Amino acid sequence: TKNEALIDKYQDTLETFLQKLSARELSEEDSNRISQLVLSISDFEKISDHAINILNIATKMNKKEWTLSDDTIDELKKVVNAVKEVLDITLNAFLYQDLNFAYQVEPMEQVVDDIAYFAKKNHIKRVKQAKAHIKRGFVYAEVLNDLERISDHCSNIATNMIQSINMELPKHELKNKLKTETGKYTVELEEFKNKYAIERK
Repeated sequence: TKNEALIDKYQDTLETFLQKLSARELSEEDSNRISQLVLSISDFEKISDHAINILNIATKMNKKEWTLSDDTIDELKKVVNAVKEVLDITLNAFLYQDLNFAYQVEPMEQVVDDIAYFAKKNHIKRVKQAKAHIKRGFVYAEVLNDLERISDHCSNIATNMIQSINMELPKHELKNKLKTETGKYTVELEEFKNKYAIERK
């Protein structure tokens, strides 16, 4: 929570600075870059919000002494590690303004959505079979929702980067295009899918 407060402070400081910059006469390239930065800063801040939500849920589960089955923990680890990998690639894309990394993010984000979906379904089924309180299933689903949202914001950051030099397509159309055009990243995407695959139980 201390880090979240710092992130909020940094967001305010950076956005104020960028607003002052945008008031000057700028080239179209610089103006696009500032817009990209403002949007991305907001996405980074929202990632921290979802991390805090996960922490709060974990604290609540610990207080109530709710435990997860070994299968559920294994699946959760896969989703967490997949999101960490997407976040690492997004950070590299953003910090080094590397479009090769940026183009990989959207297809990988779709994989995160898929594995999180199966992890939710599998856990709810296990909760029902164990006749445990269904609320536990919903709390776990909330953690998975937060993880999905983190990868969504990673997708936003990468798409903002690509759009800053490719302004002719609206953001939603660009995202749809990126979902299907994996191009030279097909091998990496297949490895990512296989590494974190979750089967429907």
